[in-house]
Formats: sequence, C-alpha cells, structure tokens
Amino acid sequence: MCYTDGDVPADYKCHNCGVLVLKLWRESATFTIRLLCALCAGRLQHVNIDDIDADGKHKGDRGHRTDNIGVYVSAVPDEDNIGYYWYSSVPTDGVNWWKKLPTKL
Repeated sequence: MCYTDGDVPADYKCHNCGVLVLKLWRESATFTIRLLCALCAGRLQHVNIDDIDADGKHKGDRGHRTDNIGVYVSAVPDEDNIGYYWYSSVPTDGVNWWKKLPTKL
C-alpha cells in the first residue's frame, strides 16, 4: 500500500455494512480492530453525524468539530497494511490519505 498512490487495502471495509472505499473509523485504545463507516459508528455510539463533512468532521458533543465518533477514531492503516496507527501518531501522509477518501455515499 502506498499513501501517495491512493491505494486502499482490499480489507478496508465496514465490518458492519460492508461498504468499501470510504473513510473508516476504529475503536480507540484497543487491539481488536473493527472498522466502521461513519454511519455505522454514529449509530453504534448514538452520535448524530448528519453534519459530517468531507474531512470526516462533525459537531461533537462539546460543540467543536471533531473527526472522532464517540470512542471511534480515524482508521489509518500503516503502509505495510499490517496494523493501524494510534490516533495521535498518524503520519502526515496517512492523514492526507484518509482525508481524500469519501466520507459517505
């Protein structure tokens, strides 16, 4: 996988609804990786994401724009596609890759 080529791993799909080639989120602070699209993460976390934008941000419960959906954070795979970066350690190329993915259908 190469961020600059815009590659998307074949297994990068929502574990709930199966949607492909969208931004996905994963639960933070866990080693169990269950990827979810914005719609599924919002439903599971009871978070209104009606205003989610192209950058994957919505109005959070504290009134500011955030890309977290409840306990779910952006799911950015490492370039070897063997794991996912912790939220605070995603390299700039990974952030840009994730932001370029569509947020919703």
